[in-house]
Formats: sequence, structure tokens, C-alpha cells
Amino acid sequence: MALIMTLSVGVLTANAATVYLKTAQTSATSSTVYGYNKVFLGDNSSSSAYPVYFIAKYKKGGVWYKDTSKLVAIGDELEATDTSVLSKERNWILKLNPKGAGNYGCIATGYIYND
Repeated sequence: MALIMTLSVGVLTANAATVYLKTAQTSATSSTVYGYNKVFLGDNSSSSAYPVYFIAKYKKGGVWYKDTSKLVAIGDELEATDTSVLSKERNWILKLNPKGAGNYGCIATGYIYND
């Protein structure tokens, strides 16, 4: 009797990603998550110097497009926010960016996940 084993290789994708913005950074970006749409949330520390943009982006044809953006005040939390629902599954990221060009001095955490 022969034992036959089959190996199936597929694409492994993350269901969720966390991103941390540290005081010396002008922006921070999560790893990618895959799907038709995403939900994101997070918080901006009370010790941050500026409000922080939480920006959900998706990749199409090698280019990242902004989908949904929320500005979170110093010391505030961002409740679960839905992105658009796309017609095809795509890679998504969450970018944290202090308000104002080149600004830093913020501590923020964001989380993006499958709905």
C-alpha cells in the first residue's frame, strides 16, 4: 500500500495588522492585509504634539489609492471605521500621519482588519 501526500501551496495573507507611530517618525504604515474592504480603528496619545490622520489605502495596478481618512485629535480614540467595499479583493494598508508637513512628536496606534 502506497501513501501519497499532496502539498497545496497558496498565498498566505494577514487578516489584520497593527501600526505604531512613534515620536521620531513623520509617518508609519502597517503591513498589508487582503480583502474587499476593511475596518480600522486606533488612538492618538494625549502626549502627542499634533492630531494624527488615520488613512486606509488600497493597492491597484501597483499604485496605492487613498480610500478613507479620519483625523484624530490629541488624546482621542478612533472608533471602528469602515472602508469602501471594492469590486475586487486588494491589498490594504493603514497609514498614520501627523497633521502638517513633516511633523513628528506623536504617539499613535492603529489597527486594520477584515470585516
